[in-house]
Amino acid sequence: MTESVDRRYEALLAAVPGVVCRYLLDGTLTESSALDRDLELVDELSKRWSHFRPDAFGERHTVELTWQHGRRDNDRWLVSRAALERDENGDVLAVVVVTSDVTSLHVAEERVVATSRHDGLTGLPNAAQLAELLETDVDELAATGPTIRMAVLDIDGFAQVNATDGYRRGDEVLKATAQAIAACLREADVAFRLVDDEFAVLFAAGLDAEHAVAVASRMRAAIGDASEAVLGRRLTMSVGLARSEPGLSPAALSERAGLAADSASDLGGDAAVIFDDAARQVSADEQDRAEQLRRAIDEDQLVVAFQPLVDLQSHEVVGAEALVRWQHPTDGLLLPDEFVPLAERMGLVVDLTRAVLDRSLRALAEFHHAHPGVRFSLSVNMSAADLAQPLFIEVVHDALESHDIEPASLCLELTETAVIEDLDLAISTLRQLRDLGVTIAIDDFGTGYASLSVLRELPVDRLKIDQTFVRGLPRPADLAVVRLVVGLARELDLVVTAEGIGTTAQAEQLQQLGCATGQGSLFSAPVFVGDLSELGDVVARRATNVRAE
Repeated sequence: MTESVDRRYEALLAAVPGVVCRYLLDGTLTESSALDRDLELVDELSKRWSHFRPDAFGERHTVELTWQHGRRDNDRWLVSRAALERDENGDVLAVVVVTSDVTSLHVAEERVVATSRHDGLTGLPNAAQLAELLETDVDELAATGPTIRMAVLDIDGFAQVNATDGYRRGDEVLKATAQAIAACLREADVAFRLVDDEFAVLFAAGLDAEHAVAVASRMRAAIGDASEAVLGRRLTMSVGLARSEPGLSPAALSERAGLAADSASDLGGDAAVIFDDAARQVSADEQDRAEQLRRAIDEDQLVVAFQPLVDLQSHEVVGAEALVRWQHPTDGLLLPDEFVPLAERMGLVVDLTRAVLDRSLRALAEFHHAHPGVRFSLSVNMSAADLAQPLFIEVVHDALESHDIEPASLCLELTETAVIEDLDLAISTLRQLRDLGVTIAIDDFGTGYASLSVLRELPVDRLKIDQTFVRGLPRPADLAVVRLVVGLARELDLVVTAEGIGTTAQAEQLQQLGCATGQGSLFSAPVFVGDLSELGDVVARRATNVRAE
């Protein structure tokens, strides 16, 4: 960067003298005053672009970030202060960041911070200072009316970070989290570290619900970026928001924000909840339902129905899809849509999947024992929550070993949407499952997003065409979708299954197009059978009824 360029930012340099970097709005570094010894520093700074991009400024004129550069005992403490460069019309042209070394100042501060009202690790004000500030501003808080004034934030699953990555890394995550939260706030807002992985924010001026949720979303995204930079994986955060009200004590405001954060965590984390009495009741009802589901898993109230999978050319039953049901003691037979989302939110999904695998593979083992050498596979559904669980691979492996099942006989199905939620994680987990020898299928194909673009990246064996396209046959638009999917699968060497087949004409057309297998009401709805071999009889009876109709 030339000397004249330095002068353009002399006001910023006067406040924080140091290395100047200029970034375009997409994060591209265009100019830098760094010397050779600072090139690594600039590279590390560029990785923190999310803290300085224009949408991180909010209503602030500048954004400041304190961070560490180096390794172990050679860490340097740096302060980066950013400002927006605008043209004569006020439009943002670039972001200018000045970075200076404050290691000596930080070391001196660490010696006294333990006796101050600031947290010794993150440098944020602590819980005592929050309580003091709330008591001082109690009248002002009440005067602002029912607006969002406080947030409490908990890192989801942080205890596992200390357990698996060590306390040093855990401390680095906490420091990065503090910086990420502060970077999302307005100049007058204040962030606090309360205890362990719990933080708080006091909004200087009240926010309406929409803006408060938007700020919470920005903080959650920033924390994900910060943890990924430290750990190589993203952590999530539960955020509770509380309104100030006339007559509401500071202690009650804090308690409400904390209860809302607990509710967000109970919903599975990575969420923001605004406290109100109705939401509190919903949370209590959901907790009770989750406890019932937990007992159902433990007390064997879950049952599995099987829907036959038919070879469209030979018309033989070659497999089945296992579909879980909950035999509720008072509400009767519940379908998956009525309890699987709850299991995902309440952290029960792996236990649920383990129970379904156990029941399903037990039935498959009995079939193989009675009919050795007969080709038959069983499909079990998995969810995005299963993909995210580190124990899931072990659950599948143990279930296969427990029932002495050849892995190739098990097909795990997941939806396109579940894959796209975290593509990198999905690819990693699916590869490990494929390494076990398990077959992978993408369910409901054609209804998700970026279907064709991501498919070539995924380690999968089968595609299941969504029933909405199958039921529409032979309409030209649906026929075109099915033909496209079958052609794509052929190019990628994937087997195609059609769901929702309801007529003989549909089955014949799908077979002519190249679909290998199918399922649907033409063959059989999901049924409860004591032996999987009974599915052949069920399909045969259904075929007789169809001909009679």
